Amino acid sequence: MGLYWIGNMINGAPVDRARHRQLISWTLNCPECGQPCLVDLYPSRLGGTPCRHNATFVNEIGVEEVVRECMAILEGGARISEGSARISEGGARISEGGARS
Repeated sequence: MGLYWIGNMINGAPVDRARHRQLISWTLNCPECGQPCLVDLYPSRLGGTPCRHNATFVNEIGVEEVVRECMAILEGGARISEGSARISEGGARISEGGARS
């Protein structure tokens, strides 16, 4: 189970959902003061000075989401989303109709 902040998922998340789940936080502003958090990365684009709070940026990911995804892993179901497709134990993607891809 991985909780990621925006682009960190691209760099660090496993691509296999059969045994892993990734949840993304899209928080762009400091949860404490509301200052845009990308100011220090792109000062010429956003202007201003970055805040220096040490707040978490993944707190918008709810406990319910984490528990639901953990239970899906423990149950052995590698569903991608409700009713769309699932992945077999061997890693082949199976559509609703049962066709493998």
